[in-house]
Amino acid sequence: MSTIDYDLFSEIIFTNDTIFNNIDINNAKIISCSCKTAGLNKNIKLSFDREKICDYLNKILEVIIQNLMYKRKEEYIKREELIKIYGENFSIASQLEDIIRDLKKENANVLYGFRELIVLELREFIYNYENCYGDSRDIKYNLDYCNQYFLIVNYLGFYEYYENHTYDPKHFALKPDSIYDFANAIKK
Repeated sequence: MSTIDYDLFSEIIFTNDTIFNNIDINNAKIISCSCKTAGLNKNIKLSFDREKICDYLNKILEVIIQNLMYKRKEEYIKREELIKIYGENFSIASQLEDIIRDLKKENANVLYGFRELIVLELREFIYNYENCYGDSRDIKYNLDYCNQYFLIVNYLGFYEYYENHTYDPKHFALKPDSIYDFANAIKK
């Protein structure tokens, strides 16, 4: 009886990219830990890149939230004339520099995917702002986020990409469960 060459067997399995299309990060981690050949599969690598993209997007959202909270605090301090006691400087640009420094170390997939998702987030907030139907809280909320995402898109140098952007539902950075309301409105 002949023995099985497990290296050859795993190479045959993991060179088939279509089997691992849209694999979620948890399964990708398990598979890549169990077999080193799995880490060479294009779709498994993309799964790790998608996770990094989402991490960077979450960091940007955290910066935006902190900035909006600071602005509200600053308005309160000015209104209550406490600026002399609690005055401080806060810059969204200084927080973005850390994220940009880390992004520059990433591969092209992460950079392009991040650019795509940050532009999609901006377009989503613009869509939500345009469709608030007079609810003042929704208008303010979406306008605040539109302004912050717009500033970040400009700061990162993605404005031209934003201006010429067309939605691609099959973009590699989008997870199968990604939902963008503005994209559904385009289809109608």
